[in-house]
Formats: sequence, structure tokens, C-alpha cells
Amino acid sequence: MRLYYIIETLAATGIRVSELKYITVKALKTGRTDIYCKGKTRTILIPKDLRVQLIKFASQCKIKSGSIFITRKGNVMNRSNIWKALQSLCESANVLESKVFPHNFRHCATRSVA
Repeated sequence: MRLYYIIETLAATGIRVSELKYITVKALKTGRTDIYCKGKTRTILIPKDLRVQLIKFASQCKIKSGSIFITRKGNVMNRSNIWKALQSLCESANVLESKVFPHNFRHCATRSVA
């Protein structure tokens, strides 16, 4: 379930995998987050339908503050965690791992923010 929401978030917002840590409970409530990368700040708007889904997900996982994409131990997920989860998904779906890259999801952003 968590991987589904990670892919949805990457595709809906266009953020990088390393920027998932900025998707926090507070960001979901405000509908936006500021991302700091390479000395620059970008404001990312989180689409309403995604916010609703992620708030429900955070509630189910009993996440009340901070990043919503965390490991079982409570650490923020990183590229390595996400890559391993995607490789496992590819294996289950009989998709060649060489065809799937987490970075590609950020180029799928097509939703409106409304």
C-alpha cells in the first residue's frame, strides 16, 4: 500500500524520490510544501484528491506528524528503500527491472491542484 502512495505522489507532484521526505502531515493539511534542493526553494502544490488519500493513509498508519513515508522502524524512506520495493514489485509483475526507474514517475505529473 505504501509503495502505491509513493508512486501516486511522485506522479502527481513531479517531485524527486529524494524529496518525498517533504511530504509531511503538515504539508497535507496546507496543501503545499517547500522543497530545498541545491540552494534553491521550490513550492510544491499537492493535489486535493492526493491529499485526501494521503491523509487517510497517514491516519491508518497512525502517523500524526512528520514525513508520512517512513520505514517500519520510523525512519524516513530513502531512495534505497524505494528502489528495493520497486524491484520487488517488478519481480512480482514479471516486468524487467531495467525498464523501471523511480525517477521516471516524476515526469508523469498530469493532475490538477484544485
